[in-house]
Amino acid sequence: MITSLSIADLTRNVRRYLRRVGDGERFVLLDDDEPVAELRPLRSGRVLGEMPALIADVPHLSREEADAFADDLEQIRLNNPPPPDPWAS
Repeated sequence: MITSLSIADLTRNVRRYLRRVGDGERFVLLDDDEPVAELRPLRSGRVLGEMPALIADVPHLSREEADAFADDLEQIRLNNPPPPDPWAS
């Protein structure tokens, strides 16, 4: 649930509200009873909207490099036993 909070109240009790935000609460800030902003915890991790930029930063391999990488992965797979089945009883 998001709680409404006046800017005046936030100003008088900044530390208290920041502790509550740190505990996961979210607040809509009101200026003269009009919503103007949201006070919320910072996200931990990435959001889906960042995906295009992340993909654009991935290095592009030439066909030869990609084939060599695939060969390396296959050799690792062939030369290492598979991990034990965690669901086996």
